[in-house]
Amino acid sequence: MDRTASGKVGGRIRLVDVARETGVSLATVARVLNGAGGNVRVGPKTSQKVIRAADKLGYIPNYAARQLAGGSSSMLGAIIDTHAPWNKYSQLAAVTAALKAHKLDLLIMQIHDDMQAMQQHSRTFQSRGIEGVICFAHDYPGAGTEFRQVFAGFKHVIFVDSPAVVDQEVHFVGLDHADIARQAVNHLHKIGRKRIAFVSLGSMAYNVIRDFCGGYRAGLAESGIEFDHNLLRCLGVSNEASPSIMPAVMHELVAKLKIDAIFATCGRSAVFAAKYLKTVGLAIPRDVAIVAVDDSPLAEYYEPSITSFNWSNDEIGRRIADMAMRMYGGQEVVDKQVLVKASIVARESTAV
Repeated sequence: MDRTASGKVGGRIRLVDVARETGVSLATVARVLNGAGGNVRVGPKTSQKVIRAADKLGYIPNYAARQLAGGSSSMLGAIIDTHAPWNKYSQLAAVTAALKAHKLDLLIMQIHDDMQAMQQHSRTFQSRGIEGVICFAHDYPGAGTEFRQVFAGFKHVIFVDSPAVVDQEVHFVGLDHADIARQAVNHLHKIGRKRIAFVSLGSMAYNVIRDFCGGYRAGLAESGIEFDHNLLRCLGVSNEASPSIMPAVMHELVAKLKIDAIFATCGRSAVFAAKYLKTVGLAIPRDVAIVAVDDSPLAEYYEPSITSFNWSNDEIGRRIADMAMRMYGGQEVVDKQVLVKASIVARESTAV
């Protein structure tokens, strides 16, 4: 047999080795490290003692063995879209860090608008004994009811942002997109703008764009501005196609419809608009002011810098992790559906 310098067969530290190191029972160690051990109760001091010994010895959980024994995994699944904006990956990082502090890991899978791949990833999670999933990738046109089927076999499912189909049993944590648009319109109105265009590269088939549009219209109503359907531009184009389409869109909005402000639902569309305005000799914000949704480095470092929103990604990540921990621990989740407010970051594009 292959033995390491520590005398362990194959080099793997076992639960019995941790038990011997700490001087507690095997059942206690199993309860602390693997969540096994039935109804065994373990105090905080003993738990910390076991965890320190496991870290010292280099214990690695044997997930395959736990599943053969009928155990669940100390791991959650996460699914995110490969084309997701940077904010989503920032939220994912915050979730990962928060769960890590509680000895929970994430198995992360990526897809892009592919429900068959989603189903395959779901089966992979289940094969590893994973009972909970955090889903970042779900805003796909027409796929609302399919998610119920995909995640039917899981005890715990948390959506990041409100899914298209919501009932009282659906758990989600996300950004209040409608409030972002409402704040943006009110901000633009306060600097004297009344011809405010809504510009989106996405279409109304997406739940998030509908939320933005609802907030945009609410902001107009609050500001006493009549909604003009001609100023609503949901292009439904890819990032690759947008550079060739935006100049014509901007020409119509500026030259024909005489807009004095733009609310852009992504940083790219805001920059495309700004570049067009520069090309035709219009000044930002004197002639046309711009507010973008996401506070990306692009918005901060573009010239002029673009007013945008801090998405509170760390808070969203912590709220998701907290909800996951409560669900995983069998505790009641009082707030099943959480919307986090974003805060506006005023910059040169609205500094009049």
